Amino acid sequence: MIQLEHRQFFAERWGFVVFGTLGNVAEDILKFDFSNLKYSLGTGLRFKFNKEESVNLRADLGIGIDGSTGIYFGIEEAF
Repeated sequence: MIQLEHRQFFAERWGFVVFGTLGNVAEDILKFDFSNLKYSLGTGLRFKFNKEESVNLRADLGIGIDGSTGIYFGIEEAF
């Protein structure tokens, strides 16, 4: 799997993110099919809740290969 993400703050506490993921799974490395990769794209908004600890509140919108969407809320970043 490959995942890319860009975060950018445009104000003291407000920022945005754009991200993309490409990958697939298989029960065995020899059965991995590179011709059937899945992808998703998305964007999100960040609010720096605690500047001293760099704690962000997150709201993200993800769009899958089949057009499905998901809205995700969270505290802090995954990485």
